[in-house]
Amino acid sequence: FTSPQPNSWNETADCCSWEGVSCDKLTGHVIAIDLSGGCLQGSLHANSTLFQLRQLQQLNFAYNDFNGSIPSPLFNHFLSLTDLNLSRSGFFGLIPHEISLLSSLVSLDLSYSSLTFDATGFDRLSRNLTKLRNLVLEGTDMSGVSVASFSNLSSSMETLILGTCQLHGEFPSEVFSLPYLKHVELAWNENLTGYLPKTNLSPSLVLLDLYYCRFKGSIPSSFGNLTQITLLDFTQNDFQGEIPDVFENLDKLTILKFGSNNFSGQVPTTVFNLTQVTQIDLSHNRLEGTLPNHVTRLQFLQYLTLSNNLISGGVPVWLFSLPSLITIDLSYNKLTGPIGQFQKPNSVMVIDL
Repeated sequence: FTSPQPNSWNETADCCSWEGVSCDKLTGHVIAIDLSGGCLQGSLHANSTLFQLRQLQQLNFAYNDFNGSIPSPLFNHFLSLTDLNLSRSGFFGLIPHEISLLSSLVSLDLSYSSLTFDATGFDRLSRNLTKLRNLVLEGTDMSGVSVASFSNLSSSMETLILGTCQLHGEFPSEVFSLPYLKHVELAWNENLTGYLPKTNLSPSLVLLDLYYCRFKGSIPSSFGNLTQITLLDFTQNDFQGEIPDVFENLDKLTILKFGSNNFSGQVPTTVFNLTQVTQIDLSHNRLEGTLPNHVTRLQFLQYLTLSNNLISGGVPVWLFSLPSLITIDLSYNKLTGPIGQFQKPNSVMVIDL
């Protein structure tokens, strides 16, 4: 492959002094290469001298412009790798099955590189990479993968990013119970279905994004235990039943989006006690009842969308005194009575009643 070499890449100098290269201070072996955004072009050939660096632990080729497939020596020669990042690197084609040989791997990012996993390759990865904590495959073609393989993932998993992967079938619910799991993104897998576990949700969850999937069933009351959660996005799924009124302890939640499902029953009142929330979207459901008369904690709320429900009663006065509100949409409900005036100054730009 070719690239404009950094100024420090002088063949007369020790390569350990080169930009993007790190060496072990005792052995002198190259243990890390970071050429992300390095304008690398061309193909990475199987006979490249790169593969002689058998002690390599970290390799970052993200944001480059390679134009070939990943050569298998990248996996079977670098058995000490702990971190591999090929995000937006330009590689394409089938990911070699030898990726499952990287048994020391802790972090793997292959996102947005026109790569494809087949069923055998991913199943081997899920079984053999027992130290894996961060798996980022967003935009990877996984249409041939059995989602049952995800049940084999390491119990150490912390980050699982699988948006826009063409996944289909029933996602194993036990994944959501992995004890250290913090970030889960499955968005834009419109043929992916599944259920949330009724108990044993990972207490470490910080982000859970299921936007535009086909998950179904109900929201478990154990959601009230997710005290670290900052984002919940279940927009455009097939959830149903009542939304449990268990949000009182979710003090870090900033984005709550349950729009376009089949939720019914009362609007959960504890939603209006969230102290850090900036967005609430419960639109396009069958929620009913009235809005609370007295709310004081939504100081950071910017977007409130409750449209296309069955909410009745009056428009509460507190709506007009929220200091950060930009958009309010209560349209297509059964609200009646007078509408108050917004206090000045305010940041409101869109009102739809």
